[in-house]
Amino acid sequence: MNIKIITDSGMDLDKDLIEKYDIEVLNIPVIDSENEVLPEDMSADEFFEKMKEKEVYSTSQISEFEYRSCFSKYIEEKREIIYISLSSGISGTYNQAKMAQEGLLAEHPQGKIHVFDSKSATCGMGLLVAKAALMAQSGESAEFILDELEFIREHNIHTFSVTTFEYLVRGGRVSKGAATLGNLLNVRPVLEVSRSDGKLRKTAMVRGGNMLYKRIADGFADVYSEEIKDQTICISYGDDIEIAHKIKAELLKKTDFDEKNILIIQLGPVVGAHTGPGFLAIFFQNSIKDHRYQII
Repeated sequence: MNIKIITDSGMDLDKDLIEKYDIEVLNIPVIDSENEVLPEDMSADEFFEKMKEKEVYSTSQISEFEYRSCFSKYIEEKREIIYISLSSGISGTYNQAKMAQEGLLAEHPQGKIHVFDSKSATCGMGLLVAKAALMAQSGESAEFILDELEFIREHNIHTFSVTTFEYLVRGGRVSKGAATLGNLLNVRPVLEVSRSDGKLRKTAMVRGGNMLYKRIADGFADVYSEEIKDQTICISYGDDIEIAHKIKAELLKKTDFDEKNILIIQLGPVVGAHTGPGFLAIFFQNSIKDHRYQII
């Protein structure tokens, strides 16, 4: 395979799929009060437990130097690179990668580096990355892959919520006033990553935390049709896998979607640092251009 797919840890995908599709993942720094937390240092469950114990985490950016080091390796191997970044609407990783790309291509005009803004995060980004890697393994050209990625990006749906406002307030995503009002009214936000600019956007408010899993399942059930039946979708959770299974059960009750095409994947620390452990989400496409490239 002459095309190398590279991404960052704003993406969430099972390790076996990362290995299966030979995806290189660059780490976005996650920092506690003193040190950088590396993926091998702590499981997601441990990470969320620390958050509940009041540990505060922040995220930084992958440096231009790290991008240049990674990309240079594959330029020397004469491989074409497609780097898929965490949404530029919520992170500066895309801009850092673009600077590295421009600098390297000035030094190595023969190099082939494509930097693609996923306008996605966590498992929505993970599905996009895995499909790109599957296409690369299947021998498709970079032009074909990038064209397909643009279509997927335009039709990627991220519907998610959180069971508490605490961590959204801590990360500056929600004001303290809005959180106080939400708690008084016992409502929680339903959000999405906008496909136009990759930023977070509120789409609804749901009364009662117990209704959240049904509203998340409705994100898929409301647009479900035969045309989008043949795809892999992902349900994501923070520290409570049971809520992921509730979303799955609700989805299967409302549609005839094939259970084997549903991935359940835990949220990782990069996005989890901002949402907290009470995260629940579903990721899917509302239209499919090429039905060949589904990852399971």
